[in-house]
Amino acid sequence: KGDAEYASAFKRMKPLLKVAHDRYDRFECEGFTFLVYPQAKDYGRMEREIDAECAAHPGRPLFVLDHVPPANTVYNSSHGGDHRTRKIFDRHPEVIALSGHVHGSQMHEGKIWQGGFTAVGSGTIKQQACPGAGGRFHVTVLDLTKDRAVFHRYDISSGEELDPDHPWTLVFPYDPKNAPYSLANRRAAAPVPAFAADAAVEVRAEGSPIRQVTVRFPAAKTKGVSHYEVLVEAKTADGWKVRSRERVMADYVMPPRKQKAFFEARFVSGFFDPDETVRFAVRPIDFFGTVGKRIEKEFAIGATEKWKTLYDGVPTPAKPGQYRKFRGNTVFGVPPSAMDVPDGTRMRIVLDVALDMADTSAASFNLRTNKTIKYAFGYIYTPSGKSDLRYVREFSRPSERSEDYNLHLQRALGGRILFRRVRIECRE
Repeated sequence: KGDAEYASAFKRMKPLLKVAHDRYDRFECEGFTFLVYPQAKDYGRMEREIDAECAAHPGRPLFVLDHVPPANTVYNSSHGGDHRTRKIFDRHPEVIALSGHVHGSQMHEGKIWQGGFTAVGSGTIKQQACPGAGGRFHVTVLDLTKDRAVFHRYDISSGEELDPDHPWTLVFPYDPKNAPYSLANRRAAAPVPAFAADAAVEVRAEGSPIRQVTVRFPAAKTKGVSHYEVLVEAKTADGWKVRSRERVMADYVMPPRKQKAFFEARFVSGFFDPDETVRFAVRPIDFFGTVGKRIEKEFAIGATEKWKTLYDGVPTPAKPGQYRKFRGNTVFGVPPSAMDVPDGTRMRIVLDVALDMADTSAASFNLRTNKTIKYAFGYIYTPSGKSDLRYVREFSRPSERSEDYNLHLQRALGGRILFRRVRIECRE
């Protein structure tokens, strides 16, 4: 429940783990200081220690090891990042923040970031680097001398160094105005991602009535594509409106001979309204967020499969047609009847939600219990900033019944939210 309890637990665990370090730690290497912090930390202590180190050694790099990356720095930190450490580090260009938490491939060039300070994300040996990675697990090794830090990346399943001709190299002292790994500098130097001139989108409906729709598209012709964004656009009286958008990871982590020629995205029936016309658009996006020209295809949706409605409304305390302010983690209530089906029943949630947040803030949704924190499914991630989208997640009814499930909005700094419609359904 607090730092003192964590300290007590670690004191009992330390001899069993046979480690030399403490939860909060400090060591010197090649004349540089390394400060180490636990994930559950005293932020005030962290700020005081970093302030003191930078005051005592102005301009000298200070390495800070922390599990969660500072928010909106390295790849995937828009959802999994820490806004409080970001505020601390932003005041100290000396800081080189080393972190993990968000996983992902070390082949992704967004895993190093420079702005008011420097952040480097490590790899993971807990799970494969990214979907379709073929058993490839990545780590990062720091080679430190008095005038530079060089980060080498390795695939430990093969022992191969990743992109050995371009290790990430930080030359001291750091000049934020000429940061080689800033997004702006790297974006300007990279080619705009693009499809071939004859690239086309293929669409295939599955099931009658429609169970899901598969969207197939070719790989981009340019290298350095991080992912593809697939948009579902609905045809309205005022033109086309983006309803949903899904991310499909590129396979840059794989050797060129094993990279795919085509990719697919699948949309279950909950994304569509019966008998409407939609347009699927695909955009290639590189490591630095540059968006390439899209390819697209219209498609007529016929009858969609029937699901039984368990709940259809606006969760409390939100009100229909009104934006509501929220801060940080917020719980919205749904009635117990929304989950009143046998264990293992196939269910889905359909969220039509508008969010008004800062461009530096993203959020996530889940159905979960409040005390024991049991989740019904994996996170539904939102984009940063303003959005008005539909999110759909299918799942099996968990066996946990000691508490009610409610809709949980988390990870965001805060903003305003408008629930247009929330449906919880089960297969008939």
